[in-house]
Amino acid sequence: MSNNNDKIYNYDINILKRNIKKLMKEKNITQKELAQKIGCEQPRVHSALDTNSSACFTIPQLVSISYYYNISIDKLIGLDTVKKAQAKEISMDDICAKLFEIDHDVIEIKIGPCRTEKHQIVDSFTGEEVAVETWGIYFDNKAITDFLEEWNTVKESMNKVANKKTKEKMIKLWESDFLESSIGKKKKWEFRNKREQMIYLAQLLIDNYTHPDNFSNVDLWITESQDLLKEYIDSGKYIYDSEILDYDTLLKAYERYPTDHLDFS
Repeated sequence: MSNNNDKIYNYDINILKRNIKKLMKEKNITQKELAQKIGCEQPRVHSALDTNSSACFTIPQLVSISYYYNISIDKLIGLDTVKKAQAKEISMDDICAKLFEIDHDVIEIKIGPCRTEKHQIVDSFTGEEVAVETWGIYFDNKAITDFLEEWNTVKESMNKVANKKTKEKMIKLWESDFLESSIGKKKKWEFRNKREQMIYLAQLLIDNYTHPDNFSNVDLWITESQDLLKEYIDSGKYIYDSEILDYDTLLKAYERYPTDHLDFS
């Protein structure tokens, strides 16, 4: 197999592993349960899902996974995306369609002026320069703006790497790790994962308890929020979050936490 094919193979394998882990999280399936479904031992699944390992599932196992999740093998290994990218040359309508899709189906895109890396001289005598402004897009969401800040930091630091192949590998590694860490961070939770949402709700409950007139408690009325808080309290996980939560106050607030509404007055 050529070096070029090796790169494609490794890339597809990492996509495959990431997609399977994403499906497992979405369906709340453990490695042990998946192993039982495809007829192998749990350590085998653990090794096959490790992006740092060359181990992978066998073809019969992939067929079983595909059947179990009702998804094509092409989609599991990302071939659908590759085929679409190779089908035609990228044009303006492709870019616009992706932006429209994000704006309509994922999260609202905000549009506003932004500074570019270009500068222009505004005074030929003094040589004063100002940054050139153009229209840009942004997202009114902390999780996404934090991601954009980190992404920008990575890109700036990678600009200092002279070797192009090394730079590409490092960026791909960061992208893969970030995507893996983002699994389970849902839009309905402002792109927090389940544990982060539990902590958010716990802090909201504390705030409502200590300052009942200053905080909205609508998020705490939702049945899902009540279930998450109950799971959080019953599991005792709040003890491990003592650096960010006053769990003594949390327990007092939870004792008075009704099932239908909140009223700490």
